[in-house]
Amino acid sequence: MTLSVNQFHANLKYHVDKTINNHEALTVSRKNGDAFVVISLEDYNREQAYYNVPL
Repeated sequence: MTLSVNQFHANLKYHVDKTINNHEALTVSRKNGDAFVVISLEDYNREQAYYNVPL
């Protein structure tokens, strides 16, 4: 799902709760085209563990 910064800000708690509870990444875009991704700490830690496995 992608939202504008304004949409994200207007319903911050809802979007953060949904991201955490559904384990869904949320992309937030700015007018200038920059964007960032919101994920839960649990999902972030899982990704870090997966990609930092020694070979």
